[in-house]
Amino acid sequence: MTQTSDDILGSGKHSVFSRAAAIWTCPLVLVLAVVTLITGCGSGDQVATYPVTGEVVFADGSPLQGGSILFNSEQYAELTARGQVGADGSFKLQTYVTGDGAVAGRHQVAILPPKQQSDADEVGFQSPIDIDFASPTRSGILCQVKTEGLNHFRIEVKPPKQRRR
Repeated sequence: MTQTSDDILGSGKHSVFSRAAAIWTCPLVLVLAVVTLITGCGSGDQVATYPVTGEVVFADGSPLQGGSILFNSEQYAELTARGQVGADGSFKLQTYVTGDGAVAGRHQVAILPPKQQSDADEVGFQSPIDIDFASPTRSGILCQVKTEGLNHFRIEVKPPKQRRR
C-alpha cells in the first residue's frame, strides 16, 4: 500500500494544518483581546487635557529647587498629572504625554521634595518643605484647571514644622 501526502497530512477540514491553525488562533485571539482591553481603543478614550504651568515658592518668594508635583483629579480618580519642579521652582504638567497638562476640574495637589541620590540612603534626610505637602489630602492645596484661558498656578509651600521630641 502506498501512502500519499493526503494520507499523511490529512485532507479537508481535519488536516494537520487546520488543527495547527486552530491551536494557534485561539491563544492569539485571546492575547489580542487582552491587549485591547489593557490599552483601550486608542487616544479617543483619553479625557481632554489642558496645559498647566506654574511655580512652587516659599512665602518669601524663593523657589523650591527641584522635586515633583502631582495634580490628582477629583472627578477622574485614576488620572494624575505630574511634573518636575525645576531649579527655579517652575513646573509643567503631563497626564498622557510630555507637556499635555491636566484634565479640567478640581485637583488635590501634592508636592514631593527634591531628594538627591546620596540623600536617599541617609537616615537624617531633612526635606526643605513640610511633610504634609507630600499628601494630596493633607497639603490643603486645591487647583481648578479650566478649559479656556491660562492655567498657571503659584503654589506656596512652607518649611518643615518643628516637631516635638
